[in-house]
Amino acid sequence: MELHDELGQNLTVLKLQLRSIQKTLPPDQSHLQGKCEGANRYVDQIIENVRRISQELCPTCIEDLGLDESIAMLVEDFALHSKLIVSIETQKIDSLFTLQQRTMIYRIFQEALNNIQKHALARKVWIKIERKKKAVDIQIADDGKGFVRDRNAEENVVKAGLGLTAMEERARMLGGTIEVFSIVGIGCRLAFNIPITAGERNDEFLSYSFG
Repeated sequence: MELHDELGQNLTVLKLQLRSIQKTLPPDQSHLQGKCEGANRYVDQIIENVRRISQELCPTCIEDLGLDESIAMLVEDFALHSKLIVSIETQKIDSLFTLQQRTMIYRIFQEALNNIQKHALARKVWIKIERKKKAVDIQIADDGKGFVRDRNAEENVVKAGLGLTAMEERARMLGGTIEVFSIVGIGCRLAFNIPITAGERNDEFLSYSFG
């Protein structure tokens, strides 16, 4: 609510101030007029992002349905809107994590699928969630264009965008790791290892195919 109300209101005031500045510019300052328009559009994007983030900080579906069903719904919705073929094979993991941990795992899936839709140019996506003895392994792979490697960085270091950075940070907060395997023109695979700190074992497998 604070994000939506306080920060959202401040951004709206900023937008009004930009418009006020734009109105005072003389007609011959067309380049500044254009910059003000661009800044206003950018503020609009920030406002929309703040609204989305504030609504999704703790998705009600996780509390109502659990993590397993929430991931299945997320993947089904992703397949419907992206027109991609998505296969998912999973073991139940909801009871293994706290609500905060389940929310972060859900966010990892959101970010990974969002990156695939925006950047990968893929046709198919494969997801596997496997319960090991002390950890959960999550594999998210696509047959897209792969990552462009940063030639100014060390050898074999993938150029990380904000999406990948966010996933790395969430994995770290969960006490886990992320590995990125990418071949240009072949696709990309993200491998997460999330340690189990509490909960009960459930080896039931669930399989879904969407798209």
